[in-house]
Amino acid sequence: MNKDEQQGHRGRVTERGLAWRDGANRELKNRLRAAMARQGLSQADLVRQTQLNGESVSKAAVSNAVNPEKGPPAATTLRAILNAAGISGTERDELSRLRDRAESHGPTQLKAYLEAAAKAARQHPYPGVLGAPSLPALADVYMRQQARAPAADNQESPGPDDAAASGSQTGPAVPAAEVFRADHGVCVLLGGPGGGKSTLLRAHLADAADG
Repeated sequence: MNKDEQQGHRGRVTERGLAWRDGANRELKNRLRAAMARQGLSQADLVRQTQLNGESVSKAAVSNAVNPEKGPPAATTLRAILNAAGISGTERDELSRLRDRAESHGPTQLKAYLEAAAKAARQHPYPGVLGAPSLPALADVYMRQQARAPAADNQESPGPDDAAASGSQTGPAVPAAEVFRADHGVCVLLGGPGGGKSTLLRAHLADAADG
């Protein structure tokens, strides 16, 4: 999938998420109004009843709660309205679930996170050369690193100066990104200052965001 296709796919996911939330919100409002009509309650009746119940919901909050053009009511507002209208049991549970669905920002929050993650991953973990006007994106210049796993009988990982001397005491070189494989369990990557640990993390973040 190229960048244009990825952008289009993310846009479709976001649009589906928005439509799904809007549909849940409208259904919630329609069912609230239907319940009020069934019981012969006006918005003013609900406001007065919430005050009698000690929950005191404002006229504006009740109006917004049943207006399909407004967002979903707060959980406390909906609870007060349901109490005032005497709505309980299965109907109450269904209306509460609709409110939760309508309030869900999952697709939008995910898109914002992915954009922030991709932006952060493009930045170098350390400042560039003093006086340089700009730096290329990290992903454009990053060279995939290698790491060596210590042999089973070698409890201490060799330092940079010991790597050549240790010879067969270390395993074969593997991509350093192998450290992120879930089947490794707990895995520790060792490296000296400037060894590329922070850069590896950012490169992995970029890969995960692209995925």
